[in-house]
Amino acid sequence: MTGITLFSGQWLGQRSGDADYLFRENRGGGGPPDPISIHPRYRETVSPNSDSLVRLDFTFDDFDPNNGSLQGHLSALFNPNQYIRRFPQSKPPPQITVVFYSVFEVTAVKVPLVSQDATPEEVPAVPITLEAWGDLRAFPNDRYAIAYFLSINDAGFSYPEVSVLTGLRLSGYDISASVDSLYLNFLLHREALQEVWVYVIAASPFFLLVALVWASLKWRRDAGVMAIEAAVGLVALLPLRQVLVPPELGTFTRIDLLLGLEFLAIICWMVIAVGAFVPGHSK
Repeated sequence: MTGITLFSGQWLGQRSGDADYLFRENRGGGGPPDPISIHPRYRETVSPNSDSLVRLDFTFDDFDPNNGSLQGHLSALFNPNQYIRRFPQSKPPPQITVVFYSVFEVTAVKVPLVSQDATPEEVPAVPITLEAWGDLRAFPNDRYAIAYFLSINDAGFSYPEVSVLTGLRLSGYDISASVDSLYLNFLLHREALQEVWVYVIAASPFFLLVALVWASLKWRRDAGVMAIEAAVGLVALLPLRQVLVPPELGTFTRIDLLLGLEFLAIICWMVIAVGAFVPGHSK
């Protein structure tokens, strides 16, 4: 049991703070501004810049924790009159190249450049995928950091205004954005109330076991009754994983570890209870 406890503590702490560390360190001195909250279905201008020639509109509509990817679309809108005033002899380019620099890769995306007066139907959206750093095994305390440097290769568009919109599929996360014309950083984590609720429900079989042990010791139940009570606790464990852990998390999580330890505890109590009341062992 001591070995299981030590392993559990080590496993629970392993890499649990990586996402927070990456998000915090990538916001070092001279980096992006303090994070703000992003709310689903509400477009937030996270990097206002009245002098910018272009606005990059990011729309994120899905997140897959299994492969650590944030999927979305990117559009680029500009003010033609402002461009002509700044470059009177030049014609606006039909597209710009947005480059994303992450921890592991560099990705260049060509985005059509359209007037800010265009209707939504006239604004093309280019699919993008951003990598996330995190550990889904830490559910429900799993946290994911998306940390990028942002650059536009085309002259005159180097310091864009940036807006962010998230869809309902990301409503299960609290999203913090630390973004300006050079940095594109996000931190996804679950609401504190959800984390507490999952742990309370997952720990309920343990409280049931405590009640069974207390009742058995106080009233000296016989082995048959105690075995039935323990079996009730085991049955209560079976559906909890399916209820508490989102189906998209196809891996071993902290909740699986907690439920497994509770399962072993109930089995141990059943063995002790039956052994205490079999012939030759009762007092």
